[in-house]
Amino acid sequence: MSETEILRVRIDLDWPAQRVPLELVTTGPGQTDIAQLPSGLARGTVALSSVSPGLAYLHGQFTVIRPSGQGRVHVPRSCFQFVFHRLHTPARVMWDRTATAVRFGYQNVIVLGPNGCPTRFFSVDEQIDEISLLVEAAHIEAIVERLGCPIAERLASALADTGAVPFLSSGITTSEMRHSLDALTSCNLTPGFKSLYQEARVHEILVLCLAQFAAPPCTDRDVFLLQRDLELLERAHDILLKRLTDPPTIAELAALIGLNQTKLKAGFKEVYGVTVFGFVRLKRMQHALYLLSAGQYNVGEVATALGYKSTGSFTRAFQAEFGCNPGSIRGQDLTPRGPGSDVPPEYSL
Repeated sequence: MSETEILRVRIDLDWPAQRVPLELVTTGPGQTDIAQLPSGLARGTVALSSVSPGLAYLHGQFTVIRPSGQGRVHVPRSCFQFVFHRLHTPARVMWDRTATAVRFGYQNVIVLGPNGCPTRFFSVDEQIDEISLLVEAAHIEAIVERLGCPIAERLASALADTGAVPFLSSGITTSEMRHSLDALTSCNLTPGFKSLYQEARVHEILVLCLAQFAAPPCTDRDVFLLQRDLELLERAHDILLKRLTDPPTIAELAALIGLNQTKLKAGFKEVYGVTVFGFVRLKRMQHALYLLSAGQYNVGEVATALGYKSTGSFTRAFQAEFGCNPGSIRGQDLTPRGPGSDVPPEYSL
């Protein structure tokens, strides 16, 4: 993917009565190609955006109409894929050489080597909001060399020989990654500045992912999470979203989900990349940002609705999170558009 090289991505959509091949093509950095999905299968789009030489991303946002379908994404053989599922409803995916479909959740990031080609299963009325960073192997090698830190042996081997056995690994999608993914797809700057901004965001996400390959192995960690623990932590996550204005204490939350406080605190930080209280604070601020940008409520009304005792304390928290006064963004439409970007239920006053 040099500056003059054309980037092509093929998507094969396969339903029992209809097969549809889609091809997305960009001619260089800063270019985006958008494909509308067939109206009989889904409502929405898939977009391929070239960010800079060696960096691109694929963003699918659509709602499935016809059930029992599947799709496969074929990317250039030199590219690694970093796949993020951005909705709380788990996806069903079968990776190459995997006998059965596996659960792909909001807290996961899946890393695929150049030969990896996942099969994504679709169910009727399912909403899709997924981003795949496409990163040339040489670009990852350059970052690793620049950082000068060791990485996992399997990843190092895959980088050295992209024609070897397909590389597949998984990590955790932290709150920092999610914040950067949101910023990546909602940037409204002019083209030149937009390309530079998106390049910085993609690098930030990529470095955060690669850092997990340099982390101590699981046996050295203080928290061990079983599948049941992950399900309980997701339940805690949902409870917090429903009680943003009156969040439970750690003790209350632990009792509600049936998990001890130590594992709740450590596990929540491990899965979501932020403490329980940090998560509540972040979601409150995102909630405030939506309400203010809608223009229907003033700063005082939003502060009261979110449970702040004074407008001043709310204003200070907002400024610390976003770097601007809440009054300055009132009435500005900052919400994302397109299928899969509906305002969550918790974003109502």
